[in-house]
Amino acid sequence: MLTALTVLPSLSLILLLILIHYLTLVLPSSNRRPITGPSPRISSTSAWRFERTNLSLSIWTASLNSIPRHVLDRVGYKWASRLKRGYDVGVGLGLLGCAISSGVAIWACASVWRDVWREAQLHAAMSGTSGADGGGMGGAVDVAVDVGKEMVKRGMMGGMEEVVQGASEMNGNMLLPLIPGITIPLSHLPTLVLAFVVNQLIHEFGHAISAALDDIQPSRLSFNLHLVIPSMMISFPSTVDQLDANAKMRLASSGPVHNVLTWFMLWLLTTAGAGNLFWCDRAEDGRVVQDVHWASPLYAHIQPGDLITHLDDLFIGTYIPNPSAAFSSTSVSDRWHSYLLSSEEGDTGKGWCMNKINFLALPYTPCEIGNELTFAILDGPSKGQERCLVPHPILDIPSGSCPCPDGRWVCIRPTGVENLLRIRLRPGGRGTERVVLWNGPREEVRDAVVVGTEAARGWNGGVRTAALFFRYLSTIALSLYFFNLLPVPYTDGSQLLLSLLTWRSGRNYAMDAIVPMQATLMGGSTTKPRSRSDEREFELDSEDEEELVGIGAGGGGPRGAGERHGGGSGHGGREDVWKRRLRRLIQWGMMVVVFGWIGGWMMLILLRSS
Repeated sequence: MLTALTVLPSLSLILLLILIHYLTLVLPSSNRRPITGPSPRISSTSAWRFERTNLSLSIWTASLNSIPRHVLDRVGYKWASRLKRGYDVGVGLGLLGCAISSGVAIWACASVWRDVWREAQLHAAMSGTSGADGGGMGGAVDVAVDVGKEMVKRGMMGGMEEVVQGASEMNGNMLLPLIPGITIPLSHLPTLVLAFVVNQLIHEFGHAISAALDDIQPSRLSFNLHLVIPSMMISFPSTVDQLDANAKMRLASSGPVHNVLTWFMLWLLTTAGAGNLFWCDRAEDGRVVQDVHWASPLYAHIQPGDLITHLDDLFIGTYIPNPSAAFSSTSVSDRWHSYLLSSEEGDTGKGWCMNKINFLALPYTPCEIGNELTFAILDGPSKGQERCLVPHPILDIPSGSCPCPDGRWVCIRPTGVENLLRIRLRPGGRGTERVVLWNGPREEVRDAVVVGTEAARGWNGGVRTAALFFRYLSTIALSLYFFNLLPVPYTDGSQLLLSLLTWRSGRNYAMDAIVPMQATLMGGSTTKPRSRSDEREFELDSEDEEELVGIGAGGGGPRGAGERHGGGSGHGGREDVWKRRLRRLIQWGMMVVVFGWIGGWMMLILLRSS
């Protein structure tokens, strides 16, 4: 399973990158180069160029710029018009997502700091317990009663494991980042990267198609790495400034709309049961492991797809010819949870036969070696005598009825003080049975291991890796939809907000300053030849946003209709002032919320791991 989880996504990602590179070789290239901004170090290759500026590394190509136009030429004018109307509807989805993401961000920030405050109170209460007298101690214990067990469990961990455990214990009502090695298993990293790259390509393709509908061709596609944060960006020429507010809103919302449509399609396929062809029911044989909490010690011994047949001596499948007396009235579907939540030891009349002389020669209790457990004789003259014994391999075989055949043997069994649980399973659902021994509270097994009745058909590792990929694909698609629509600087949500603020007055721009779209589509030009400043490229999310939409200050050189509208006096100038103030209030307010959420999340990890 772990091999498939690593090899399949890595191989798929390599094939995807090879396909992208192949397209750069067979499609017409554009040798347009950015001429504004800092002069990065560029090393030219056949189709790709590298840039390095300060802490950022970028690789970009202009060879894919013609893809959106080829797509629209293929679908024809009729479908292109319908597609444009669809993107107009997408503006509404973008505005809705912008509002929802802002509300969710505020809720998430308040929620995480509420938990930080609660956790800080619990730490203070626990600290007060150790230094208080009898009366004060009682009050402190009352305050900390809800988390006493959790604090004890955390106190037994150390080093990096504390941080991992603190992150893994986050409440389910909070937004939790997907951080390999902290909040999700490190083995999920290749699958996570593949899902992220696919979603980013879908996102940027939405921007490119929307721009092509207004006859704007992309300038380049770039893959960026800023510190350790990866991203993907599509850039457009300066002609995008000449679009009206409606077109700009359509362009800004198109990427997130592609992401939410991806999520919706995956949700429909899941709801319709499209994946049932790859699964079968194994309820009669036991319970199939669906997931194991990666911070649990069981993660190294039990894998998704393993078939658990017995807990101690109790068979947990649906077909039980001779059910245990203690669980004869328990429903089949509830037997797993009922046994793990009970204090029953299964059939206490069963045990394992061992040579009497060899057993009595074992070390006396208490056991000093860490891998030894306390065993006791169940019957005969030596009944009740205890010795220390290594549980493997004697507990790897099923228990049998006592007493043993003759006096040379004694029937032994682990004592109740060991709190031992034998989990008998078949690796992958088809392998030879083996036993996993758990020494600790049973409820921790129930919390760490998620079981079901569905097993993968065919290759267990391949099916489950594909299921994990589509799960991450759906999660990241919805996350990109909301995150990109947050009205913070350098996001699609910020561009959407800026274009919305100029929407009502966008039709009042001087018409002689706008390139007619009809003339551009016909291949002609009614404007003067472009100057060098008009050939600049900018990334949709990284330019001076005030100047791009004409609500910035009136200084600087001419930037087209947007800036001309922004200057001057009278009612229009006053509108620009309040729009600029409103925009800054929303953007920087949301920046405070986002950084507050990040800071609260980090504080909560540290508090819960200490």
